[in-house]
Amino acid sequence: MSHTEGKLQLVTRNVGIADTGDYDGVCEAKSASGKIIFQIWGGDDIDEANARRLVACWNALLPFTTEQIENGIDLTKLMQERDELVKAAEEAHRELCILSGSHNKAAMSLRAELGKKS
Repeated sequence: MSHTEGKLQLVTRNVGIADTGDYDGVCEAKSASGKIIFQIWGGDDIDEANARRLVACWNALLPFTTEQIENGIDLTKLMQERDELVKAAEEAHRELCILSGSHNKAAMSLRAELGKKS
C-alpha cells in the first residue's frame, strides 16, 4: 500500500457549525491535487501547531519510504554525513581550482616560450 505522493499544504479556516451560528476552526492538510489528507478540528493554538508539525514532518520525510520511517531514520547521522560530503566536495573544488590555475599558468608560459622561438 502506498501513500499520497508529494508535499502537503496546510489550510486553516473557520467552519460554521450547523444552524448554531457558531464557528469552529479546522486545519486541513491538502495534497497538490487539493485532496484533504487529514483534518484537525478545534481551532486553538495547540491544534494548529500540531497540524503544522505533522505537515512539516510529512514534507521533510518525502525522500524516505514509510518502512524506513517506521524502522527509525537517524536524521542526525544523515545530516552529519551530508555535511561531510559537502565539505569534501568543497575541498575537491578548491583543489581543482588550484590545479586549473597552475595548469593555465603553465600553458601560458609554454605559449610564451613557443612564441619566442618562432
